[in-house]
Amino acid sequence: KGPPATDNFQVAPFHYNGKAWHSVEQCYQAHKYFPTDNAQFEMIRAMAPFAGETDHSHGMRAWKAGAVGNLRKDWEAVKLELMLQACRAKLAAHVTASVAT
Repeated sequence: KGPPATDNFQVAPFHYNGKAWHSVEQCYQAHKYFPTDNAQFEMIRAMAPFAGETDHSHGMRAWKAGAVGNLRKDWEAVKLELMLQACRAKLAAHVTASVAT
């Protein structure tokens, strides 16, 4: 098991392409539909964690919402790059102040 920062379900707010996201999973699932199905994209983007909801539960809600709808035609070609960019955006938003040397 890796550190919490490597979990795509981790709720750690960040911005990607000018929009706020709660987790990498939420961002990834929403982008399956952009720009093909903007309503599905926005529905997933608006999914805030419930009070007391675990990171895993929030990630599963986003994952389930991403399992329905009309995927963008280029999804297979762009999904890895999108995941990489979303992970980088999350990590950049949560850089620790100290670095071990």
